[in-house]
Amino acid sequence: MHDTTLPEIFVNLSNYKSTNSTANSNSEPIKIILIILKAILSLLCIFFNGFIIYLVCFKLKHRSYSNFLFLSGAISDFMIGLLSIPFMTVFTSYGFWPLGEGLCLFWVINDYSIGTVSIYSLLLMSIHRFRQLKWPLKVNENMSKEKYALIFGKWILIYLFWGLSVILVTRSNFNPENCYFTSTFAYVISADSVGYFLPVIAVFLTNIFVYLELRKNFKKRNIKLGAIKKTRVLKELQTQINSVSRNLEKFKGSKDNETTRSRRLDINKEKKAILCIWSISIFLCVLFSVFCISWPLKAKCSDCVSDVILEIGYWMSYIYSTFNPVILLIFNNKYRHEFYKTFCCCRLFRT
Repeated sequence: MHDTTLPEIFVNLSNYKSTNSTANSNSEPIKIILIILKAILSLLCIFFNGFIIYLVCFKLKHRSYSNFLFLSGAISDFMIGLLSIPFMTVFTSYGFWPLGEGLCLFWVINDYSIGTVSIYSLLLMSIHRFRQLKWPLKVNENMSKEKYALIFGKWILIYLFWGLSVILVTRSNFNPENCYFTSTFAYVISADSVGYFLPVIAVFLTNIFVYLELRKNFKKRNIKLGAIKKTRVLKELQTQINSVSRNLEKFKGSKDNETTRSRRLDINKEKKAILCIWSISIFLCVLFSVFCISWPLKAKCSDCVSDVILEIGYWMSYIYSTFNPVILLIFNNKYRHEFYKTFCCCRLFRT
C-alpha cells in the first residue's frame, strides 16, 4: 500500500472528468448548487466560531474556566469548517476519494478528533454548569493548573485515541476510491461509543440535572422573595398605623414594583437558561444520531446502509458545529452584546 503522489492525483481527477462528463451532464446544476451550499456552510462555520475565538482571546478581560471551555469548543468547530467540510465537499462532489491515502488519513483523523473534542467540550461545560448550581460556594471560575491540564489533555488524548486507532486498526481497510473507514464491527461500535454515542448521552443527561437544579434554585428564590415581601408589607402596615402619609404610600408602591420587576427578571433568566439547555441538548442528539447509528450499522452490514445515509450523518454533525456558536450568541448576554458592538447590524443580538 502506497501514498498517491501529486501527479497521480491530477491523473485521477482528469480521468474522472473525461469518463463522466457526458453521463453526469444532467446532474451538473444540482452538484453546483450543493457545492455552493457546502461552501456557505463552511464559511459560516469559520465565521461564527472564529468570532467566538476572537472574543475570548482579545475582547473578554476575564479569562474564566467557562470562557476557556467555550474557546476549546470554538477551536474544534472552527477546524471543522476549515478542514472537514472542504475535504468532505471534494469527496462527495467527485463521488470517490481522489486525493490519495495520505490525505485520507489526515482528513479522517482530524475529522473524528475535532468532532469528539467539540462534544467533550460541551460535556465539560454542562458538568461545570451543574457544579456551579449545586455547589456555588465551592466552584469558582478561576483557572488553575488542573483546569489547564484538563482542557489541553482532552485534545491530546482524543487525538492519540483516533490517530492510533485509525492508523493501526483501520488503515488496512483503505479503499482508493472510498475514504469511509468501516473496519470490524467490534472496533466501530467501541470507537463510536467512546467518541460519540456515550458523550452525547452524557451531555443530555447532565443537562437534565442542570434543568432540575435550576428549577430547584428558582423555587427557593421565589420562597425567599415571598418571605421578604411579607415582612416588608407587615412593617409598612405597622408604620402606616402609626402615621399615615402619602410619602410612605409611594415608598410602598416603589418597593413592590422593585420586587415585581426583580421576579420578572428572574423568570426571564430562568426561561432563557432552560431554553438554551434544551436547545443545545436536542440539537446535539438529533444532529449526531444519524452518524452514531449509521456508522456501526455500515460496519456490521455494508449493504444494509448506503453511503448516502452515512454522508447525511457527516453533514448533520457539521451543521451542529456551525450553529453551536449561534446558540451561544443568542442566549449568552455578554457574547451577544459583543457581537452587536462589533457588527452593529442586527437587532436580534441587542441586549
